[in-house]
Amino acid sequence: LIFSIVMMWKSDFLTNVGFLVLGALIAVFTTLLSDAVKRPAQARDLARALYEELADRAARCCIDCEAPWHDYLDMNNCHSGNMDSFRLRKFTPSAPIIYQSTAGQLAILENDAPQALIKFYHFLTAWDRDIKNIAAESQNNKRDVAPDAVQFLARRLHQTLAPGLRAL
Repeated sequence: LIFSIVMMWKSDFLTNVGFLVLGALIAVFTTLLSDAVKRPAQARDLARALYEELADRAARCCIDCEAPWHDYLDMNNCHSGNMDSFRLRKFTPSAPIIYQSTAGQLAILENDAPQALIKFYHFLTAWDRDIKNIAAESQNNKRDVAPDAVQFLARRLHQTLAPGLRAL
C-alpha cells in the first residue's frame, strides 16, 4: 500500500504503476475476504452431504454386524456351509460417491472431523477389499468360504463400528 502511494506521488508513469499495485491489492483483499465469509457455509454444506452418506454406510455396518456377523465372532458358529461367495458379495459396501468427490475439501471441516472420516473410510475400504478377495478365492476354489475367513471378516466388520460412530 505504501509502495503504491509513493508511486502515485512520483510521476505520470509511476502513478499508473501505483494505481495498478493498489488495484491488485484491492482484488487480493476482496478475494480473501470473500473466501473467509463463504468458508463456514461451505463447511456446513460439505458436512451435511458427507453426513448423509456416512450415516448410510455406518448404519449398514451396524445392521450387518447385528445379523449375521456378530454370531460369527465365535468360532463355534463358523462352520462350512455358513457362507458362500454369492452370499458374501451381498455384504460388499457400495462405493462412497460424496466422500471421494469431496476429499480435497475435507480440510475445511472443523476439529477432528477429517481424521475421523478418513479413519472410518479406511476401515470400510479394508472390509470391502477383504470381502472381494475372500469371495474371489472361494469362487475360484468352488467351495464355501472357510470358517476362519468368516471369523476374520466378522472381526473386520466390527472394526468399522467405533470409527463410524466417532465420524458421525
